Amino acid sequence: MLKEILGAEWRGSINCDGWGAYGILLNAILQRCWAHLLREAKDCATTTAGRHLHIRFTAMFHEAKSFIAVKHTPKERQAKALKMEKEMMHICRYYSKYPELEKLCGYISNGGSDWFTAIRYEGIELTNNTAERGLREEVVMRNIMGALRSEKVQKYEILCSLFSTWQLNKQDCMANLKRILSAKLCLS
Repeated sequence: MLKEILGAEWRGSINCDGWGAYGILLNAILQRCWAHLLREAKDCATTTAGRHLHIRFTAMFHEAKSFIAVKHTPKERQAKALKMEKEMMHICRYYSKYPELEKLCGYISNGGSDWFTAIRYEGIELTNNTAERGLREEVVMRNIMGALRSEKVQKYEILCSLFSTWQLNKQDCMANLKRILSAKLCLS
């Protein structure tokens, strides 16, 4: 779906939740969503080790957020991202010895350097909250209508997501839709 909508050669940044399909966008710059990470960590905070891990990641998030709020040189950004990546991997290695935290640590490790793209590149957010807020109205409407999960609802959600993304990027929604439909229907 991503390849079909964005195109295989699409370049740009995407803030994502870690869905494996984003890996097909080889030219994209990915930023893993810290809101998703912190929710997962909070869910694991039922044990002492889980609480400590949640506290550490919350502190890292606030450190990263404070860092990107101030102008930095590209060299400073790269150094900070590398330092924070190493710290995150160190934390994951330590806490992965706890069976209840193994899955979370695997999720984090799989994200690799994509957790710190916002530090490396100016103008990228640490969470995908802006995108999710853009879809909030459509999600509420879907819930009011009582449609939970059906093929028709999934198509509606995809269309709403596309329009919200284009609007956030100040792109011409109708031109983008025409491009996709023309390619799909083999129109020129």
